[in-house]
Amino acid sequence: MSSKMDFWSNHVRALDRSGGSLAAYARENDLSRSQFMYWRQKILSRAEEVIADANDFEEVTVSEDQSSGSILDLASLGRNRLYAIIQALAADGGGSCEV
Repeated sequence: MSSKMDFWSNHVRALDRSGGSLAAYARENDLSRSQFMYWRQKILSRAEEVIADANDFEEVTVSEDQSSGSILDLASLGRNRLYAIIQALAADGGGSCEV
């Protein structure tokens, strides 16, 4: 994930948790309101794409490894699809993801 995407994703999640307005959050955190609006829309659009693709299932393989537990093989997924899954998990508070 790009550092800009990380930066703005963290602020979008914080705004959602705060329950406040975007304008107030931007002011309190010394952020450009217009940039915040741009990145929030970009992040929400990606999330909508993931939701729209929810019925487009991919086959994955789960295997057990004695040393590290369960392994989920996502090698067959395209880069964009995998990125969207990781973004959706991160936005949903899905715990840690090791890539």
